Amino acid sequence: MNAQTLNCYSCGAPVVGDSPNCDHCGARLQTISCPCCFGMLFIGSKFCPHCGTAAAEWQEAPSEMTCPVCAGAMLQGTLGTTRLHECSACFGLWLDPATFDKISRDSEQRAAVLGAAVPLDPQVDSLQPVRYRPCPTCREPMARTNFARCSGVIIDVCRPHGIWFDANELQRIVKFIQDGGLDVARTREQEALTEERRQLEAARSSPPLDYGMQSTAETDVVDLLFDVGTTVLSHWLNDRS
Repeated sequence: MNAQTLNCYSCGAPVVGDSPNCDHCGARLQTISCPCCFGMLFIGSKFCPHCGTAAAEWQEAPSEMTCPVCAGAMLQGTLGTTRLHECSACFGLWLDPATFDKISRDSEQRAAVLGAAVPLDPQVDSLQPVRYRPCPTCREPMARTNFARCSGVIIDVCRPHGIWFDANELQRIVKFIQDGGLDVARTREQEALTEERRQLEAARSSPPLDYGMQSTAETDVVDLLFDVGTTVLSHWLNDRS
C-alpha cells in the first residue's frame, strides 16, 4: 500500500510518509498488526507490507504499567498469540522474557525454513545519548545491551521482568534473526573463544620469567629502596631508646 495515496480517516488530510499519526489532526494511522514481523500497518490493511503476512487485529485494554520513556499509561493486549504491552504515545513495546524467547525461536525456525542470507554488520550509533530507563514492573534501571552483540539494536533489559523495545526495534530484531544474524553471532562468539583459548595455551607454554636475571638498573633501584628503608627504621629505633 502506497502511503502517498492515503488520507487520514479522521480529518481527510493526505498522509505523508509512514508516520504513525496524522500530521494534521494527530489521529493514529498505523498500528502494530503483523503477528510475524511486528511491523506497523496502516489501519485497514489486510497484509503486512514488510513480510506479506495476513494482518491480525490488535486486541487492547488499559494496562497498569507506565511507559519507561514518556511515563504515560500503556495498553496491554494480544496480537495473534503474542501478549504484549504498548505505549500509544511513543509506540514502544514491553515483552516478558518468555514471550520474547518464543518470538526469537519462531523467527529463527522460520529463517531455517526459508533460507537465511548473511546480514550486514550494522553499526551502533554512538552519538545517541545514553538513557537508562526504569523497568515498568520494578522501576529499577534496566541494562542496555546490543542484541546478539552485533545486531546494532540496543534494547533495555530487566532480566526478571522483561525487555523494552523502542518503536520498530522488535521488528528490526526479528528481521535480523530471519536474515541469519544469530548464526553470525554464534560464529563470532566461537571465534572469540577459540582465540582466547589459543592465547591461554600460548601463555602456559611460555617459559617462566627469571626474576634472578633482572637488569642492573632494576637491581640498583631495589637496593636503594632497601637501604633507605633500613636507615629510616634505624633512626626511629634510636629515637625510641
